[in-house]
Amino acid sequence: MKILVLQKVRVIFVSSQQEEKTMQCDHQKAFQLIDSGDWHGAHRLVQVHSDKLSCLIHGYLHWDEGDLGNSAYWYHRAGEQMPQVTLRQELARLKQLAQQKNDRDM
Repeated sequence: MKILVLQKVRVIFVSSQQEEKTMQCDHQKAFQLIDSGDWHGAHRLVQVHSDKLSCLIHGYLHWDEGDLGNSAYWYHRAGEQMPQVTLRQELARLKQLAQQKNDRDM
């Protein structure tokens, strides 16, 4: 005879919106790392996130290192084409997008 013991399990359902808020990327920190020359730090920060801006920053970082195939992949994941501007112009655009996002979230 086998005895089966069942433990009470509590399951919590979290909406994707709630999860996104708790797992948001610190885009401003990524820009600080980029501006200070810490490519690897910025990459570590954004690579674990899948929101549009993180994907764009991730694509920017690979473009900056010269890995255009990887960069194109991340821009595509963000729903965009590779930019036809300079790296400096693209970084300014991404910072502006982050600022607009911060303004909306406030």
